[in-house]
Amino acid sequence: MTSTHARSFGRFVTAECFAARSARRRWRSCTHARSPNRRSTVGPSAARSERNSRTASARARASRSSTSARSARIPARLAACGIEVLVVPGDWDAGAILETGPRAVLVSNGPGDPAVLAAPIETVRDLLGQVPVFGICLGHQILGLALGLETFKLPFGHRGANHPVRDLRSGRVLVTVQNHGFAVAESGDVEVTHVSLNDGTVEGFAGDGFATVQFHPEAAPGPLDALPFFDLIAGTCRSAPTFALS
Repeated sequence: MTSTHARSFGRFVTAECFAARSARRRWRSCTHARSPNRRSTVGPSAARSERNSRTASARARASRSSTSARSARIPARLAACGIEVLVVPGDWDAGAILETGPRAVLVSNGPGDPAVLAAPIETVRDLLGQVPVFGICLGHQILGLALGLETFKLPFGHRGANHPVRDLRSGRVLVTVQNHGFAVAESGDVEVTHVSLNDGTVEGFAGDGFATVQFHPEAAPGPLDALPFFDLIAGTCRSAPTFALS
């Protein structure tokens, strides 16, 4: 995944349980693809070895843009939960993504107006119902548009590391990191799971085979209240039929 792709759209992250692969395989540390036809892999070694030289090199490349740097933390968070991560370009279609055999797909963050991203929206629409789909920030908005929801520009964007968000399922208030200027309009077609306590906007929704959050659970440094979102993705991978039969 190149920084150009990260700026125009986030990334698709396909997640698969480590336990489904050979225990003798040597896991590669976090790297970023150098061309749109290559994909990146993250394994447990990357999560455990912060000082590994290849990981440091990947982080240096990711720091070319703030969006890319934030996205680089997502694979590391998923790897820490014990799942393998493949990072593929944002311009891959559903067929190419499904060929990787994912247990789940996460649409990552990125900048700009989500409504203009017609191709990624169509890709996510094609993925829904075939594989569990998750979204973070821009990915949350794209998934909403794929479901037929609307997005709108906020009068004042959400920026900062101390935005209170209520988890409507648990009643818990999360302190979250946010950096977005658009939001998904509330609709009765999906279950809203999280709302902003500052302005009441939708901060997450869920349904059969999908779940999203508008904020950044991968934030580092930042509050860790939202890390359970990655546990949700890992649990989905482990409960996949292909994992249960392996």
